[in-house]
Amino acid sequence: MKLLLDQNLSYRLCRPLAPHFEEALQVRRLGMQESPDTDIWGFARRGGYAIVTRDADFVVLLEQRGGPPKVIYLPLGSAPTGYIETCLLSAVDRIRELGASEDAHLLILTTP
Repeated sequence: MKLLLDQNLSYRLCRPLAPHFEEALQVRRLGMQESPDTDIWGFARRGGYAIVTRDADFVVLLEQRGGPPKVIYLPLGSAPTGYIETCLLSAVDRIRELGASEDAHLLILTTP
């Protein structure tokens, strides 16, 4: 499974995620930090990425358009990067299950 981290998440999360997933990119590294959500959505859809985000707008896009892409939503407010890292790493199996599912397109992670 390939992950695309939204601009509201640190690029530093890519390194600890890399051993667990085929690819982990952050939109700033792609020069898309100012891109509208719909452009990020399109990039993820075309590239086979799941969007990892704190932004509920991607959940709305998923409800409106359906998947792909899949969305991993982290409604954690202003939680520090270390907490988000722990949350994502503790959910590696659940994230992989989302990737393998033909029916599921949303995973909400609230606690590690």
